Amino acid sequence: MPSGQCESLTSSEQISLWLIHARVRSSEWARGLLRPGSYTVWAFAATYAVCQLLKEQEVPSKTAWTSGHPLGWLLLITGVLALVGGSLVLIGFGRVVTKQQQNVELDEACRGLWAFVVDVLGLEMRAVGVHVWSVKGLKGSRYLDRRSTFVIEPRRETQVIWRKAKGAIGVAWDEDEPKIANVEHLVERGPDETQFCAIPRAERFGLSWREFRRSRHYRAILATPLRARGRVRGVLSVDIQVDGQADKLDTLSQDPQFNNVLTVCEAVLGRRR
Repeated sequence: MPSGQCESLTSSEQISLWLIHARVRSSEWARGLLRPGSYTVWAFAATYAVCQLLKEQEVPSKTAWTSGHPLGWLLLITGVLALVGGSLVLIGFGRVVTKQQQNVELDEACRGLWAFVVDVLGLEMRAVGVHVWSVKGLKGSRYLDRRSTFVIEPRRETQVIWRKAKGAIGVAWDEDEPKIANVEHLVERGPDETQFCAIPRAERFGLSWREFRRSRHYRAILATPLRARGRVRGVLSVDIQVDGQADKLDTLSQDPQFNNVLTVCEAVLGRRR
């Protein structure tokens, strides 16, 4: 058994992880390429404009800009790339604006729920975090992407890709049911790698020892699936960073104010971008 793992990944899980990593990297690259003011698209447009100017002035010669000449191909290719790139930038800009508007609504919902949880449980403000996760990716490589969050102070990144049946939010997504993770109790049952890995996979929320160590500063988690258009579109999670609160989260989830926040989040995630 490799260090830091409780079981080996299957071939399909390894492929899924690879695809998720590839999608995340490509998304970051595409956002930089197609954002308004992108240097790449600007370079295509500038090159095309210069080529057109030189063609009009017949520099270096009129025949140099025919379709069979390298300069003619340069004019054609840069023109196509500038047109396609400009169109994608406009489309991407529209999507960014829509997503930002949606995120404002999600931020407000998270802030309201955070204040409600702090008040009802009587906790310190820094001990509570509220997050909205949306399902991203294609079938076989889907994962949960954090769309919105509200915390008083920055949290330590877990560096875990939350997939189906991975962590409380992944289990809630997979089973389409609210889940409460009593991490405090899980720490007591598995204080070291050997004892932790002896816990049945479902009871440790599909986590490896390494993943558990990275996320055990969250002592209790409530994860509730967000449904829209007939299937789970995301997860709403509340995490607590102090002990003794896990048993209170079930009562919290029954409150009408909590359900109002769920309704808002489901409405936002259900809109097409």
